[in-house]
Amino acid sequence: MNWVAALSGCWSLRPNSAALLAGAALPCAAAEITVKGDKVYVLGTIESGDDQKFENAVKPYDGPMQVILHSAGGRLRPALNIGSLIRERRWTTHVEYTCNSACPMIWSGGIKHTKTQAALIGFHSAGDVNTGGCHLLGMHSFCHF
Repeated sequence: MNWVAALSGCWSLRPNSAALLAGAALPCAAAEITVKGDKVYVLGTIESGDDQKFENAVKPYDGPMQVILHSAGGRLRPALNIGSLIRERRWTTHVEYTCNSACPMIWSGGIKHTKTQAALIGFHSAGDVNTGGCHLLGMHSFCHF
């Protein structure tokens, strides 16, 4: 399923921003989650089960970590769960290139969240893939970080 099409009814972005986000879409494959030293890399589309994959990958690490993000987005619930785990562990988050759709929910979980000067971070409202309508789950959950 094309995430841009699934969420297009909820976007309140300017046309140029929407075009930019659509061009940045990554294939719908689960995110690649890799730990290297004190950094956790989350690259790709956030899919169902990625929250559990993230939790399993970071389970042995209890010290300070920085989560590096590059994602066009994906599923809201796993992103919120990853963001919550990052906040519980008091880790930081960083975007070097792109973080759109559900990805900013992860980014916002960091106790300190940074980005490069050229990084693009895009927020929009959450959509219901069953009805095509908007719902408040995303903003309600985001406000409770």
